[in-house]
Amino acid sequence: MDQPQTRLFRSTRDLAHTADGSGASEVCVGGRAHARHSHLRWVLRQPNGTGVIRLFGYVVAKVLRRTADEVTFDQDSFDSALDHVPDGTLVIIAPSHRSYIDFLLCSFLFFARPDLGIAIPHIAAAEEFSKIPVLGWLFEKANAFFVKRGMRKKDYVELTARVTELVRHKQTLQIFLEGTRSRARQFLAPRHGLLKCIQETGQPATILPIAISYDRVTEEASFLDELQGDPKPEMMLRALTAWTTRMLRGQIKIGRVHIACGTPIKLDKFDHLRSVTGAVMGQLQQKTVATTFHLQSFLEHDPIEGADLDWLRAAIVERGGRVLDSECGARGKPGDLLERCMRYQWMHVFYTEARTAFLENPAVQHHIARNGFLQTPAMSGEHFRSDPRIDDLLIRIFAPICRDYALVADSLGDPGDALDGITAVEIVRQHPSAFLPDVEAAFEALVSQRILGHGEARGTYRWSRRADDIYAFRRGCELPVASV
Repeated sequence: MDQPQTRLFRSTRDLAHTADGSGASEVCVGGRAHARHSHLRWVLRQPNGTGVIRLFGYVVAKVLRRTADEVTFDQDSFDSALDHVPDGTLVIIAPSHRSYIDFLLCSFLFFARPDLGIAIPHIAAAEEFSKIPVLGWLFEKANAFFVKRGMRKKDYVELTARVTELVRHKQTLQIFLEGTRSRARQFLAPRHGLLKCIQETGQPATILPIAISYDRVTEEASFLDELQGDPKPEMMLRALTAWTTRMLRGQIKIGRVHIACGTPIKLDKFDHLRSVTGAVMGQLQQKTVATTFHLQSFLEHDPIEGADLDWLRAAIVERGGRVLDSECGARGKPGDLLERCMRYQWMHVFYTEARTAFLENPAVQHHIARNGFLQTPAMSGEHFRSDPRIDDLLIRIFAPICRDYALVADSLGDPGDALDGITAVEIVRQHPSAFLPDVEAAFEALVSQRILGHGEARGTYRWSRRADDIYAFRRGCELPVASV
């Protein structure tokens, strides 16, 4: 049998994938673990999709077989969400954005599982995609429409007209609220332009937040280069060809991929967009999962006395998170920079405790305010509240963040000192252990406290009227030392 055909179907393997105690399902739809003998026969048998969409379905299935151990989706989360989608409403798919593959994974899922009842969406993509020879045309034929960055009034009018036409025909839309891929896996501040276009049509809509979680991402190497200060590479066919060559040689391995749907969010013309997007981002953060690969990598990098994988996994599950099993760790230990990125898969479940534990620390408080879209519930396990290992864990999570905030403050010198050449990228280049997103966030925190102001050139800074507060900021970033 090529695939499950009804929502009632659960194979023995699917049922076994609920060992984390969450009760959520894991249905395999791709990767090496998926038993499909002929991708071509399967693609041709699917009930929905144009010729180009079937072509993409075939290519994606083959790529996932080469690169991923398994691709699973939480069918229970989709069933629950779809039960709360009003009949006749416009459906907007809003995935998290960590990889170019995100553009195709939701469409692939809906193509592979027509029983979900979600139409293959029209995808909002950056205009750069349209300029790739051949592929730009194929993307458009596969339901992509292109959006210019930094739109002018004319561009906005054209986009509104295109969106209005799609909405009028009740086409399912897919948008990325984060706008761009998150190089470090943190959740980026949402953007409102496309939702504003949709809202102005007056058509009530339902947003389905869809979290896509990876062991590793296909663009990992280029992301790590960018996090060390290199410029973003241009989108060119040559780069895609080079990546394809590496993929065919078996050099791209991403481990597990998991897709889960959050609680639907209503959008109508009376809703405040900032509240809507905040709710969507909170659902994406809640439905993002960690894997044993992520946790083991953290513990190898920052061992905690008396804590092992089972303990950390239990602590995350106790706080409402989810951890999936993965064999990805057998392929080698990730570097320090990659491990720091992978913490964003799970560390948000500890934000509530950290906010209280480090109440006076400006770095911790700013980090959580910037990254904590999900307000985690109060803990239900008394044994975790009194466990000293949690204190060590919180320190080990936030110590490098605080170091980076303090590093920025130290790099500025004293009020009145020249700030020429002091930028986030330059600090990272001079201090390779620093984490670019946290360095950028530290500058943001200093501007918000009016210690710094923005300079004339983009990415530069000047002293502001509360410059003398830099000393208190430096002292406040210090954390207690963790147990050995």
